[in-house]
Amino acid sequence: MATFSDQWRAQNSGREVLLLCDNLGAHQVPETIEFALGKGLFLFSLPPNSSHIHERLDEAHFASLNATTDRSMDQTIYDSMTMSTPVRDAPLLAAYRAKVTAFTPKTKSGAFRRCGLWPFDAETMTLRTREALGYVDSDGTMAGVAKAEERLFAQEDFQRAASSRRGVVAGTVVVSRGVLHSLEALNDQHREREKNRP
Repeated sequence: MATFSDQWRAQNSGREVLLLCDNLGAHQVPETIEFALGKGLFLFSLPPNSSHIHERLDEAHFASLNATTDRSMDQTIYDSMTMSTPVRDAPLLAAYRAKVTAFTPKTKSGAFRRCGLWPFDAETMTLRTREALGYVDSDGTMAGVAKAEERLFAQEDFQRAASSRRGVVAGTVVVSRGVLHSLEALNDQHREREKNRP
């Protein structure tokens, strides 16, 4: 957090920032949250396994990366055999070529736009979230009905899994999953627990 804060301040003096964090335990330690708030960094964490809804890299990059890696690997191995160079370097070279091809500035900015992340598009993000959670209306066609049924089943499965994850562990209420948590709010809960601790 200190490193990020220093770099952010050097380039964006006076601006606050909202950070979406993963569920690393260090990001949810009260001291870390307090430090971040003191630096104008507001931390939020996504529920586990939910980032795929708006994951811009999954939108196009990884599919292109995998396909390009496969093609590049075959070509690199062939080149190594014909030029009598070590084949052991082929995977690394193939991965590098694929990365350069898949992660261009144009594909990155296009993924942000199509996911509705930048510029922010509430309608696109809402639609993607509804689709990911199974809230999709059928268009009346056979394929549409089948897709709606499939998503309804996935939604029920998701709800069953979410309800089984809530519970009590060693007398302490667990943070509910499946919702966006403000780490600042979790810090308030921590302070309240510490105050009431015997």
